[in-house]
Amino acid sequence: MDNSDHEFLSQMVKELGGTVSKLTAEEKELAQRLGEERIEELKEFFLKQIPYEDEYAFKLSLDHWDKKILWTWMRLERIRAIRAKAGSKFMIVGQ
Repeated sequence: MDNSDHEFLSQMVKELGGTVSKLTAEEKELAQRLGEERIEELKEFFLKQIPYEDEYAFKLSLDHWDKKILWTWMRLERIRAIRAKAGSKFMIVGQ
């Protein structure tokens, strides 16, 4: 890995870390707004732990804030995976 690649990955990891921090703060605000009980229901849905036959009805019950926290969780999951891959690349090439 040449120096410009190293700098690019380093900058990307920093930016992803900032995005994770921002989304985590947003997640906490949304969780307070929605309440513990609704968060548990949404987590079950997000983790695909509700029965398939109940999924459609549950989707119909989603409001703006429910969708916003689900979107936040999806982004966090994706960004953390990207950041982990970048970290693995650093370890492979020995920084």
